[in-house]
Amino acid sequence: MKNLSLKRKHYTGNIYFILCLIILLMTISNHPLNAKENSGPDYQKSVAPIFKKYCNGCHNSEDNEGELSLETFKEIQKGGENGSILTPGKSGESLLIKVLIGQEEPAMPPEDNEAPTKKEIEILKQWINAGAVGPTGVETLRMTLVTPKIKPSSNKSPITTITQANKNPWLAVAHYGKVVLLNDSNQKMIYQIKNLPGKINSLEFSANDSMLLIGTGLTGLYGKAVLWDIKNKSVIKEFQEHRDILYSATFHPDEKVIATAGYDKKIILWDVSTGKKIKTLKGHNGAVFDLAFSPDG
Repeated sequence: MKNLSLKRKHYTGNIYFILCLIILLMTISNHPLNAKENSGPDYQKSVAPIFKKYCNGCHNSEDNEGELSLETFKEIQKGGENGSILTPGKSGESLLIKVLIGQEEPAMPPEDNEAPTKKEIEILKQWINAGAVGPTGVETLRMTLVTPKIKPSSNKSPITTITQANKNPWLAVAHYGKVVLLNDSNQKMIYQIKNLPGKINSLEFSANDSMLLIGTGLTGLYGKAVLWDIKNKSVIKEFQEHRDILYSATFHPDEKVIATAGYDKKIILWDVSTGKKIKTLKGHNGAVFDLAFSPDG
């Protein structure tokens, strides 16, 4: 009887432990930070575009008014000079929502700026109430243009810039998103460089015409310089750090360095062999539209 009593206690104890474990697992699986079905609106698809449309003009990693950037999920979690703007699970206690609905000062966005709609604020509330879950993987929205899609009134592709080779009878002619290399003597196309990100504002051949330097980007998003191998028809290097479209990209006389500049008021010097930034020149109070090195470098 004693052994039977011990077995019953052991059996009862095991059942109690298993029930506790099941309850614990159910609690964890149903927690908003861990359950996909309760994660609310998707950050990348639904939440980040709202920040980008209404907030990122003033609250980004460079122009972080109130020491607050809403450009990436990591920066959102960091908060600003007044601390955290999110209280996961409690949208009514989140500073972000309070300033958007006018419960806290200063109300955001400022009066002369477009404000999120009630539907968009509701999306933010749902996201916070579900735990303010961030993106999985790498955030890509910063390089995505969030604007209405307007069909062009014409199928024509205007020329945006043009340059002539130094030693060969070539012309490089830029259109939106592509460069056409022409034979200057008969105007026949040699080939096209496609899939460039946006408007091309700058073209320059290297001294021996082996390379073409292309300055492009997407307005309001980023600038990119592409170094193209003429003979092999391939990209040698890409140089990207500007926060707006490039207006100029040029070779140093020794062609070991290039300089880029654009709407973000910066000039950046790059090492051609490594593709790495050498130096950023700041201090301009407006866009930089053109660049030239002195002949001696």
